[in-house]
Amino acid sequence: MSSRQDTSTKRAALPRLVCVWALLLALGTATADGRTKVSINAADRGVREVVSELAKQAGVTVRYLPGVGGLVSVRVNAVPFTEALTTVLSAVGYGWRAEGGVFVVGRFSAQPDDQTATTSTLPLRYADAATLARSFGWLDVSALGQAGSVLDLRLLLPPGLSGPPRPTADGKGLQVSGSTAAVADFRFLAQSFDRPPAAIAYRWLVAKASPILVDTLRVAWAQGPMAFGRSGEGREVLYSATDLEAQWERLSAAPEGLSILGRGTVTGRDLEVLQVASQGPGTPKLALAGRLEAGLALRLYAKCTIHVDGLPVEVIVDGGKLPPEEGALVVSRQKPGGAGPETVLMMIVPTVTVPEG
Repeated sequence: MSSRQDTSTKRAALPRLVCVWALLLALGTATADGRTKVSINAADRGVREVVSELAKQAGVTVRYLPGVGGLVSVRVNAVPFTEALTTVLSAVGYGWRAEGGVFVVGRFSAQPDDQTATTSTLPLRYADAATLARSFGWLDVSALGQAGSVLDLRLLLPPGLSGPPRPTADGKGLQVSGSTAAVADFRFLAQSFDRPPAAIAYRWLVAKASPILVDTLRVAWAQGPMAFGRSGEGREVLYSATDLEAQWERLSAAPEGLSILGRGTVTGRDLEVLQVASQGPGTPKLALAGRLEAGLALRLYAKCTIHVDGLPVEVIVDGGKLPPEEGALVVSRQKPGGAGPETVLMMIVPTVTVPEG
């Protein structure tokens, strides 16, 4: 009886021993992968590209946390993968940890706050170094003559910097000094502003419309003063921002009851775009400005000045906040008993395209 129990116990233990052996084998394989020697010589290459190449050499899997990006210059020759990974990531303020045989790359709150003083250079691909440095508080005599305002980003600077970042001599990057932790935090911050510029295209149309046509546009009367759309004295404003693509197709075809006074497209690749379109005497003079904000919301400003039937009409879009796929349809009509053209409409459909980078 005892012999049977021993045999049964050994058989029951066998699967557990196999599982333990498989786990140890897997751990041994992961350790061996981490110790596989790798080499790379990279100059201003994307950190993801560099890490992925090293991972391919070592035969390991890498997963990136959101936000990992930036450029790195590094040279390693025949060193263990984990050592090479640490070298590459420390240059751009990231760390790594192993999770079930996968190397996870990102910024971790458990990283120590290294107070060692250091100076680092951050190359930029898209952002203008002098403009970005000015937004972080850098200023010298040569910068005083530069026109245009910049965003004030000084409150975003991490504590521990010895001063505001400054442009490099060649104007292609930023130089920053301070504690290692502060410099790493700043590098992460600056990379969020070093993105390909968004392209904004505004299709616009200004027309004189009949009251019957306006009734089919599904626009709503303003209840009190409107911050989004408004017109001059003695006029009422209607506004709509729904299904504008369909409205654009319909109005561009100049249906009965609509007389197009002007239309066109203006484009820009800046944080703020300001264009003025005019096609000669008696045609609309249109000023457009668009500002991209967090989450790719577009704050739109527009002002149209035109003379219709010999009388001036001014229609304004005053800072409406829109998703990129929407736009503005503002209708201005004379109040009952007033003089001048009955109805003028202005339609603007902005499209924002952000390149991959």
